[in-house]
Amino acid sequence: MHIHDILAWHWGIWVFFIVFWLAFVFGIVALVRWFNSKSQFKKSSLESLQERYAKGKISKENFEKMKEEIIREKD
Repeated sequence: MHIHDILAWHWGIWVFFIVFWLAFVFGIVALVRWFNSKSQFKKSSLESLQERYAKGKISKENFEKMKEEIIREKD
């Protein structure tokens, strides 16, 4: 074996390990982001109700009635 072959082999291993670890870290980051996007909490019932009332989709009477029902369900 020539010295050039040994040096090429040596650099090839370093390149492989750098690519391997970059792929590994990228994979972990991708998994964490994926799990976080799946587990993001949805709006609570009360928040959705408040949003509907603020947009004028329901009347004040309906809002109060539904709000009391939601509060009773939580207790």
